[in-house]
Amino acid sequence: MSYRWTGTHAYRDHANDRVIEPGDEIPDGVAERIAAAHPHDVEEIEDEADGDDETEAEEDVESADVDIEVPESLEDDVFGESGTLPFSPSEHTVGEVEEKLADIDDPAAVFAIGSTEASADDRVGVREAVENRLGDLADE
Repeated sequence: MSYRWTGTHAYRDHANDRVIEPGDEIPDGVAERIAAAHPHDVEEIEDEADGDDETEAEEDVESADVDIEVPESLEDDVFGESGTLPFSPSEHTVGEVEEKLADIDDPAAVFAIGSTEASADDRVGVREAVENRLGDLADE
């Protein structure tokens, strides 16, 4: 079940380093917990039609307005092609995303993860991890 935050103020999810604004969909990983704790501040929403999550994520990456710093030496690699999304960052904690990013050597894939995160949870820790990994790849 999916939920939308309807509280009058933003919900601060300190455990995952994110803020859920009124009207935002609550990420799946924490939705049930938040709904149980704040039943008057959430509403159930219909799940979108079942589709290929990876395809939907790739479409989001292409259309997202992303504010991730990309080292100049990697711009052709990142913006010249569409990166394949190796995993969905919203299904992992910030620490898990950092660990998984360390194993990815494709700058376009790293950027795709950052773009997906920006269009979904937009956690500061993930954005920093993506920027740090892109910096590492630029130095290699």
